[in-house]
Amino acid sequence: ELTFRKDWAVDVIRNDYEIIKDGRVDFPKNSPVEIVIMHGTKDQIVPVSLSELFVREVNVKKFLKVEDDHRLSETFEKYIGELII
Repeated sequence: ELTFRKDWAVDVIRNDYEIIKDGRVDFPKNSPVEIVIMHGTKDQIVPVSLSELFVREVNVKKFLKVEDDHRLSETFEKYIGELII
């Protein structure tokens, strides 16, 4: 089952969480849930290097870099199945 938590970003902003700060990942190495990440290599909002740092420090189920921008509007539907398998 795949669940999108739209309220999660609101919680992050409201509580001033910073998962990556000063080049350090502040997140449990082993998450209680599986994590999948898809990041666009053309993202001009969040550098793909931050996702690369995150996956070096945290156990994730899958990390996929795609030729797309921040919104992933060109690739999301194409790759979502690959991420959740």
